[in-house]
Amino acid sequence: MFTYVKKIELSKNFHMITLGNRVTMWFSYETIVAIRIDDRQFVSENEWSNTTGKHLNAIEPNKKNRVSHKVILTVAKRVFSSTFDKHVEKMAKGIDFYIKD
Repeated sequence: MFTYVKKIELSKNFHMITLGNRVTMWFSYETIVAIRIDDRQFVSENEWSNTTGKHLNAIEPNKKNRVSHKVILTVAKRVFSSTFDKHVEKMAKGIDFYIKD
């Protein structure tokens, strides 16, 4: 089974990647800053610029609900296992592709 991957530009330097209907990831510039799997959402604390802070506020305005960026990376790596880096590179470049489930 394969899942379609789609990039959606939300604003300049802020985009969302969907993987089928189960996984959504948000990127500020080329950095993954949030991920939702089914009904569980993880949004990073702001460790970057004011612009990234605005992107994070658009995803989750309540800063108390945010987690360390390390948590975001750990969750994303579990979704992609050993192919994480290759897929993230394609996503950040805006390449639509399929991944095998």
